[in-house]
Amino acid sequence: MRRHPTVTLAVLAVAAAAAALYVIPTSPVHASTNPPPALAKLVPDAKPKAIPAVAFVDDGGHRLSLATFHGHYVLLNLWATWCAPCVKELPAISHLHKALPELTIVAVSEGQESAKDTSAFLKAHGAGDLTVYLDSNHAFLAAFGAFGLP
Repeated sequence: MRRHPTVTLAVLAVAAAAAALYVIPTSPVHASTNPPPALAKLVPDAKPKAIPAVAFVDDGGHRLSLATFHGHYVLLNLWATWCAPCVKELPAISHLHKALPELTIVAVSEGQESAKDTSAFLKAHGAGDLTVYLDSNHAFLAAFGAFGLP
C-alpha cells in the first residue's frame, strides 16, 4: 500500500516542529529583574505614601472613601466618558474584575454624568459588571496632583 506524499510531508513537518520546540531553551517569563522599557518611568516610592482621604459616591449616593475597602487588594482606576484611552481600557478592567474576584476594582468616573448615565455607559462599553463610583468634583485628581486624564 502506497502512502500519499502529502501525508508523509505533513508528518515530517510536525515531527520537525516538535523537535525544534523541544530543543529551544526556555526561561521563566519574569526571569529578568529589569522592567520592560515601557515601564522604565514607573519607579516605586522607597517608602509608601498614605492614601488621601477622598470621598466619592456609589450609584446609591452613599459617600465612600478608599478606607471603605480596608483589608482588600484594590485597583483604583480614574476614568471619564470623554477620555478615549480610559474608555478603551474599560473592557480590559472588566475582564480583570471577572478573572480576579479577590481584587477589588474601584473604577471611579471623573465625569459629570449621573449614576444612571454612567451605568448605561459602562454597559454600552463592555464594562457593565463594574460598580458605579462617581467623583464629580474631581477630588481624586486634586488629591493625587493630577492635571487631567489619562
